[in-house]
Amino acid sequence: MEHLDAKTLAGAALNAWAVGVRELSTRTAAEIISVDSRPLRHRQADLPAETGSPLPAVAHLDDWMHALLQGPVLRWFSPGAWARALRAGRPRDVARGERVALGEVCTEVFVVARGVAQADDQRFAAGDFFGAESALGRCPAEREVRMRTDGALVCFARADVVELAADYAPPRVEPPPHRLDLDAVPAGCEEQTLAALPRQPAIAVRGTDPARRLMVATRLMRRGFHVV
Repeated sequence: MEHLDAKTLAGAALNAWAVGVRELSTRTAAEIISVDSRPLRHRQADLPAETGSPLPAVAHLDDWMHALLQGPVLRWFSPGAWARALRAGRPRDVARGERVALGEVCTEVFVVARGVAQADDQRFAAGDFFGAESALGRCPAEREVRMRTDGALVCFARADVVELAADYAPPRVEPPPHRLDLDAVPAGCEEQTLAALPRQPAIAVRGTDPARRLMVATRLMRRGFHVV
């Protein structure tokens, strides 16, 4: 039985200190995500340093991490892969009405940690991400994204996201699913190809470009496809 310091378990699914636990013991083999959330905490610029008061609660960060990891796209990867990715996130404070992306090519994928962002009729709350297609496809963002409230974003550099996609290990699925080979799809023709796909229980997305593979997989999963 392995004993784990509760500090190492404060992350997406469990905040050990919140339940007053000093030590946790694993009863079976388990894979545990350990992420230091301190660099991702919303900066408390107005907190007087001399008060000695404890840091404000960061439950909203636990919430966004949990929502992110439970999404259909993120479940594509192993917990260990996302533990590495979460450590690479860069926090950014944003104000109500601030424009986050429009026109230019995004160099980062944005995840909402606190507050609400809006693009046309699409709303992004804690744990939702945007800018992925622009960053991964190296194309201008088609829609304006503005903050509806004050909040905080966590920004993931394109290189970190591509590295995550390159680590994806396709599972074995029986019976063999429909296969989409992106190396046989001309650049810029992804949308027409996806629109022509028949509904299948599972679809295998393959290709030598990990960024393009992740971009197409994201589109398919948001349309209800099961991607493997």
